[in-house]
Amino acid sequence: MEGVKKRAIIIWDVDINGDTSEVYELHQLVNEYANEFKQFLRSKNAKLANLVTIEGDPKAGVPQAERRGPTGELKDIVFRGTRGTNHKVKIPMRTSKTEQMISAGVKKRLQEFRNRIGARNLFSDDQLTMMLETECDHMMELYNAGEPLQYSDSGSKAVLCNPEQMKTMKFDTQPKKLTTK
Repeated sequence: MEGVKKRAIIIWDVDINGDTSEVYELHQLVNEYANEFKQFLRSKNAKLANLVTIEGDPKAGVPQAERRGPTGELKDIVFRGTRGTNHKVKIPMRTSKTEQMISAGVKKRLQEFRNRIGARNLFSDDQLTMMLETECDHMMELYNAGEPLQYSDSGSKAVLCNPEQMKTMKFDTQPKKLTTK
């Protein structure tokens, strides 16, 4: 029977009244402690140690950022996982015409757009960048008019169509003018 993967975690809220070298020394010792945990487990419970496989290197240390407060319950800790490598195509931070900073909601939708379209590998990075700029301008026009945020017509088609259709699709590089009622 295959085992169940679980995550064992140890969290200490540590207060150290030391300088940088002493914090670094503590960091090294915490790391050493984590690396020797398997030996500790074997000395305390050899049968259990034979059942446990620790994948990868332990992640231990003293982060440089100060704590914002005491650690809560373990059940409330969120593990976000790895972000992987950064995407080559960057999200625009300003509109192309007015140089207006984009809102957080527009940024979130542009990231989703980039990730969905980029995962299909049908457009070059330059084409995807151009598409993002077009969607950015379109969504910020909606945002400024107080309208709900949504992709442009061609952006929606690009997100929703199947990959075969995308190969022949022309992406509208000029957003439609928003008409207010």
